[in-house]
Amino acid sequence: MKIAIVHDDFMQWGGAERLVAALAGLFPDAPVYTSMLDEEVVRKSGIEQSRFVTNGLNRVPFKKKLNKVVFPLYPVFFEGFDFSSFDLVISSSTRFAHGVITKPTTQHIAYINSPFRGFWEPDLYFGRTRKGRVLKTVLLPILSYLRGWDFVAGQRPDVLIGNSSTAQARILKYYKREAEVVYPFVDLERFEQEEKPSFDVPGEFYLVVSRLVEWKKIDLAVAAFNRMGKNLIVIGNGPQKSHLISLAGSTVQVPSAFINDAQVTYLLRRARALIHPQKEDFGMTIVEANACGVPVIAYKKGGALDTIIEDETGLFFNEQTVEALVAAVKRFENETQTYASDKLKQHATRFSKKVFLQKWEELRDNSLANSLRIPQPKRNPFFINPFFISR
Repeated sequence: MKIAIVHDDFMQWGGAERLVAALAGLFPDAPVYTSMLDEEVVRKSGIEQSRFVTNGLNRVPFKKKLNKVVFPLYPVFFEGFDFSSFDLVISSSTRFAHGVITKPTTQHIAYINSPFRGFWEPDLYFGRTRKGRVLKTVLLPILSYLRGWDFVAGQRPDVLIGNSSTAQARILKYYKREAEVVYPFVDLERFEQEEKPSFDVPGEFYLVVSRLVEWKKIDLAVAAFNRMGKNLIVIGNGPQKSHLISLAGSTVQVPSAFINDAQVTYLLRRARALIHPQKEDFGMTIVEANACGVPVIAYKKGGALDTIIEDETGLFFNEQTVEALVAAVKRFENETQTYASDKLKQHATRFSKKVFLQKWEELRDNSLANSLRIPQPKRNPFFINPFFISR
């Protein structure tokens, strides 16, 4: 089988890029098609530079700053890739990669981390700040066009796979397609090394590890721990970081220094619990905390429902309010049961790299691919052209 791998871009190093790097290791002869490359990200991926195939977008000047500005052009460039010589195309997509065009004899399996919220849920994605509202208003015509393109792109793969039951439901809602679920993996070997951070770590504390953007609701955790006067450490970067630092009381730390993976491991192993106030499609940090033997206190929506066994690996709160989170922390501290570290670590192995790659070996051998093959949906008579959404 001649296989190609497609990914949106390699401009930042995160869970999606780790996933593609694992697939590249499983299929060592497969070229990796993408829009833009950052040399440091490529180095972290471990994929040889010679395996990457790019086109005009990778030659954009100042691409580190402009990669988000030129996003309306991405569909054109992904549709321009030629996959006519391949038997199987595997795309890993958070925005555009699933929109590649393949011939009828080429099977296309699309791993959808989630339909892009910027297209489908702009109010949530851009947030309620003045800057977010202005940006959404300015981009509204482009977002409308891209929703139409994304719906069409969602009909192209032969098989759609979501990374969680939440992604599965969003694929059905927005693409009108059925999808199977294959969970992403947590690299358990990453937690074998630890390093003490440079800042003072209290003897007892709770932990947040997250990208610091508005929709993650990290401000809710800061407010709750300010109210309780309990120690909280918030690890992450993003546009809300300075705002969170300004909100933090005497018991809440938002370190400004860079925190590497080994330092995150050190903190995870010593935290009383991970606080997870957001609704994620999967929620990788939940599994990472369990892999370090730590339970999770999470908002009862989204991927947390796939990854947490209540009262065994963590507990839930039902509303994204300070009051609900405070009550959950108090309930956690008053529980007579204990969360056994060994059981938490064993639970995390369900989401190991080995399990993930076994799924893809089955797909490659067509046994799982054939069972997942979904017939094309009936065409909607109201769907006239790709620039507008069907009724």
